[in-house]
Amino acid sequence: MVEPSHNRRAPAWLIVAAFAAIYIIWGSTYLAIRWAIASFPPFFMAGTRFLIAGSLLTAWLMLRGERLPTRRQWAHALVVATLMLGLGNGVVTWSEQYVPSGLVALFSALVPMWMVALNMLIPGPDGVRAGRPPAMVIAGLVIGSAGMVLLIRGRDGDFSGLGVGLMPKLAALALFFTTLAWALGSLLSRRMDRPASTFMSTAAQMLMGGFVLAAAAAARGEFADVSLSRLTWAAALSHAYLVVFGSIVALTTYTWLLRVVSPTRVATYGYVNPVVAVGFGWALGGEPLDEVTAIATAMIVASVALIVSARPGKSAVRANAPTAGGLEHARAAAATISQPGQLPHTPCSGGRPPASMKGETDARKVDRAHISDRPAGWETPMSDRAASRSPDPH
Repeated sequence: MVEPSHNRRAPAWLIVAAFAAIYIIWGSTYLAIRWAIASFPPFFMAGTRFLIAGSLLTAWLMLRGERLPTRRQWAHALVVATLMLGLGNGVVTWSEQYVPSGLVALFSALVPMWMVALNMLIPGPDGVRAGRPPAMVIAGLVIGSAGMVLLIRGRDGDFSGLGVGLMPKLAALALFFTTLAWALGSLLSRRMDRPASTFMSTAAQMLMGGFVLAAAAAARGEFADVSLSRLTWAAALSHAYLVVFGSIVALTTYTWLLRVVSPTRVATYGYVNPVVAVGFGWALGGEPLDEVTAIATAMIVASVALIVSARPGKSAVRANAPTAGGLEHARAAAATISQPGQLPHTPCSGGRPPASMKGETDARKVDRAHISDRPAGWETPMSDRAASRSPDPH
């Protein structure tokens, strides 16, 4: 694999191929998870999946001469992995014991809505907080959500597809908050300190996520439930597929897309994955495909088209930003300073700036104070920060 350069805009064909990968591969993983947990306990299966994938990817990168993450980067990877893989994928895997895989996939359609909401609250890696999303994005979110509800209601409209009893309903509630954890982890990953290499960043997240899930499996006593006598070929092949394609290929692609495309567009996988999952369930799992499912599928595809084709919004807010006039003065002052934090040499006694520069100096202080408000995790390699700035602010 050759990692695309982050120093220039990625070619359109590569972005299209990356979207196709997360759309199709992650859509197919729901059925693969269902087959895998037929022989493995859920958190044990998820934990070994990411530990094996992370170890293989890390070993390959070290053979290529890649540097391991710093302690700070490992810590940040742990935070992101806990949200995305521990609370995200781990709960999805556990819930498939009680909820059909196609319906589990439907909950991923909540991710774009969380992305839009959180993107307006959490500043990006450049300190900019997205403003109100464009009308086309809002329309896409509404249509996609309606399509998701239609799929859940089914032909009879009684929402009985979740199953009977308490556990399916608890699993559905857990899935609702799981999508929030995944969206939050995705947005935080854009501004936290991470390796310049997308592959090493993904490997670190998978290793940390694997340890979190393994700890959850140990706490639940799942290691004692592992028995090779119950292992089937379907479960073994499904586990291998999740390691190679569902983890190494798809998660690396997802991490790279978050660096070069807006998070709202990346989150459209949440609308496509349920459609793909339903298709795999119909083709390989013998699940019914009726006209209601077809209509809902068309609505979801239309919502993705609206979100992806939307133009950037016009409003964006920089967290703790100075006023427009103060910022312009700050930029003017910065242009006259050769090194950060130093004033140009003047003949004034004591090295003080002339009175004419006082306004510029004050503005410089305002701008410097604004920069110091950014969290410590904001400092990432320059090429990484440039790549993280998506072409549209939403």
